[in-house]
Amino acid sequence: MRVPASLALVTALALTAAGSAAPVPRPLHGVPLRGQTGIRLLVASNPPYVLDVDSGRTAPVRGIPNVPHATLSVRPAGRDALVVLDRVPVRPRRKLPVEEIYVVRHGTTTAKLLGTGWGVVPSADGRAVWISAHVGVSRCQLRGVSLGGRQRFVSRPFPCGWLDQGGSLGLILHRPTRDELVDPRSLRMLLHAPRILAVAGRRVLTEDRANGLTLIDMTTSKHLTLAWPSSLGGTDDARVDSSGRLLAIGFSDPAYRGGQATDVWLLDTGAGRFRPPRHARDRLAQVHELGVDERSAPRLPRRDGGRHHRRRLEAGRPADRGRTRPSSGTKQRQRLLRALVMRRRRR
Repeated sequence: MRVPASLALVTALALTAAGSAAPVPRPLHGVPLRGQTGIRLLVASNPPYVLDVDSGRTAPVRGIPNVPHATLSVRPAGRDALVVLDRVPVRPRRKLPVEEIYVVRHGTTTAKLLGTGWGVVPSADGRAVWISAHVGVSRCQLRGVSLGGRQRFVSRPFPCGWLDQGGSLGLILHRPTRDELVDPRSLRMLLHAPRILAVAGRRVLTEDRANGLTLIDMTTSKHLTLAWPSSLGGTDDARVDSSGRLLAIGFSDPAYRGGQATDVWLLDTGAGRFRPPRHARDRLAQVHELGVDERSAPRLPRRDGGRHHRRRLEAGRPADRGRTRPSSGTKQRQRLLRALVMRRRRR
């Protein structure tokens, strides 16, 4: 992902090379930044603030209620940023799940309320958001709202689920039994799979128990089965770079040797090959996160409220052929376990 000289979101990840010893996660000392970076980090604290990386100065974000014990997350929306506030467990008896969605425009530290819902993702052009909201226990609606607050698409019935960006193809809808790639304008389902990890251009990366990882070309309908690159059996988040060709994919284990391990690989979707980050030969490191932007189980968000916490990064190596990967139920338990760990560290 290309970070503009403005608001930079999600996690700050540093990697370092390791020696030839057995790969054991270890602390990372990092390297000093050289010159002016122009980076400003929107930190998912409660309340949130903007950190100027070059000067070290912070500025509070105004316009967002300071609600104790609420969870808060941030995510990019083009040149701007979204802040999502969930007041649970402040309101544990509410009938329908709801979050408050704010926008922080580029170069400012003031948030404006866009509306409420339960899922939100930026549009492909970064000028609007798609908001999914519950209108009943099992009924939802989808609407489009510009970052200026104007409604672009009226509310229409839409399946309930967790939303992720699907690039120019639409939205990724995570439902209890499967994931779907949906065109938000026509509401037409373009693809479904046990799990859709990411969309890069016209290519979609999916995962299932039978075939592992599969790269699907939506133009030619070609399916390419990929070898599992990591020694860790569970996938985590995936991020697309600005060119739309490279995918950074995390493989994780929240109970690795008594700790937590995350293994990051790059997928060249054009060539259909995995490769480790070229500047990190073995990728042994520790991850320091300031604001977590992670997909999560809807009722147990994996958000750390902005406090520092640590995860380990293990050196990746090709997995043995025929090794057993966790079932979808096991992966769900892994995600819930990680959520509990992060919540405990926030207290």
